[in-house]
Amino acid sequence: MSILGLFLLLAAVNVFEDPLFSFGTPRIGHLNADKPRFSLYVRWAKAFVVRRVDPEHVVAGSSRVELGFRPGHPHHAGTRWYNLGLSGATFYETKRYLDHAMGQGALKEALVGLDFFMFHDATHHEPGYDDAILEPEAEPWDTVALALSSTLLGLSVDTLARQGQEPTYDPESGCGLGTNERKAEARGQRGLFLGAIRKAAARLLRPPAGEGTVSQAELWAQYDAMLEAAHRHGVRMILFLPPAHAWMTQMYREMGLWGEVEAWKRALVAHNEAVAARLGRPPFALWDFTGYGPLVGEPVPLAGDTTTRMRWYYEASHFRSDVGMFVQDRVFGTPGTGLPEGFGVLLTSGTIETHLAQDAAARRRWEDARPEELAALREAIAAARHAAEHPATPETSAPN
Repeated sequence: MSILGLFLLLAAVNVFEDPLFSFGTPRIGHLNADKPRFSLYVRWAKAFVVRRVDPEHVVAGSSRVELGFRPGHPHHAGTRWYNLGLSGATFYETKRYLDHAMGQGALKEALVGLDFFMFHDATHHEPGYDDAILEPEAEPWDTVALALSSTLLGLSVDTLARQGQEPTYDPESGCGLGTNERKAEARGQRGLFLGAIRKAAARLLRPPAGEGTVSQAELWAQYDAMLEAAHRHGVRMILFLPPAHAWMTQMYREMGLWGEVEAWKRALVAHNEAVAARLGRPPFALWDFTGYGPLVGEPVPLAGDTTTRMRWYYEASHFRSDVGMFVQDRVFGTPGTGLPEGFGVLLTSGTIETHLAQDAAARRRWEDARPEELAALREAIAAARHAAEHPATPETSAPN
C-alpha cells in the first residue's frame, strides 16, 4: 500500500470510529456508538464538537454544570443546544470556550455558571487544555490534522474494543453522566458528602499554585472581557451561581472564607453593572442559587445508610439534573413547573446587601436545625486540615 493509501486508511478509521465525536459520524451499535474515551479528552472533544455543531444556546461552567444540566428544557426546543461544562474548569477556560462558541457565529444565548473556587487562588487552566484549538487561534485544517492523528488512531482502536461499557458521557449533548449512583450504593450518600467536603477543603488548604496562578486583577479583567464580548456579539448572557448543597456553602464559613465569598458576590454584581454602563447596555441577569433554602438544604442521610437516596443531590457539590431544570425554569421564567419557593435570587446593586443579610439569617436557622450534619461537616474539614498539615510520605524502600 502506498503512503497516500496508508494516510487515507488512517483517516477512514479515525473518522468512522470518531472517538471524540469530532466528525459527527453516525453512531452504529457495537461498532462506534459508545465513546468511552470522550470524558478523558473532554477539553479537546468539546472544542471540535462546537466547531461542527455551531450551537445557538450553551451552558458553561464547572462539573456542576457538566453533570447538572441535560437537554430537553422547553426554552431550547428546536434549537442547537450544547453543554460546555468542564470538570474542574477554571474561569479562564470557561471564558475561552465561550469565546470559541461565539466565534462560530450562531450563538444567541449563554447560561454561565460561576463558582467561588474559580476566583480563589485560580490558575489559567487544567491539564488537557489547549488554546490553539479554540477561536481565534483555531485553524481550518485542525480537523484534517485530527483525522490523520496517530494519537486519535489509538483512541479509535480503544473505542472499538470498549463498545458496550457503561457510558459516563453523552457526546451528543456534552453532558456528563457520572458514576455517582454506583458510588452511593457502596458508600451511601453521607459518605459521598463527606468525601466531597474533604476534597473541596483540601483544595482550599493547598499552598498557592505559584507559577500559573492568575492575579485577582487579571481574573476580574477576564470577567469584564467575557461580559463585553457577549454584549458586542449580541449574545444574551445569563450568569448564575450554581446550587451547590448547603454543606458546601457552610464549608466556606467554617474555613473562615465567608467574608471573601460575600466580597466575591458584590464584585460580580459591580463589574457586571459597570461593564454594561460603559457600553450603554442593560446588565446581564445574575442569579444566586446558593444558600440554605429547602432545596439546597435537603437533609443528608445518616452515616451507614446506603439505601436512602436524596431527591436533589448526588453529593455536596453536584446536584441532579432536575435541579438544573429548576435553574432554567427560574432564569427563563418557565410557567407551571412546580419551582420551589424562594429558589434563586436576582443579584443587583439594589438587592445584594438585603440578600446577604437574609442568607446569614437562613444560615443561623440551618445551624440550629441541623446540629448532627454540622458536626459531621466540621469533622470532614478537620480531617482535611490534618491531612494538609501532615502529608503522607512515601515509605522508604528497604535496602537490597
